[in-house]
Amino acid sequence: MNIVPLHQIAPRWNEVLTPFRARDYVQALAVAQQFVAELESELLPYH
Repeated sequence: MNIVPLHQIAPRWNEVLTPFRARDYVQALAVAQQFVAELESELLPYH
């Protein structure tokens, strides 16, 4: 079974990792929440 890395499925995931790697956790949380909200709106348009 091949597992596709998240950054290949959703290239914007790297934008979430950037502030996390810089240890700016407040910014990382905000970017991650925005990322998840956008994914949710794309995947669940009738939610």
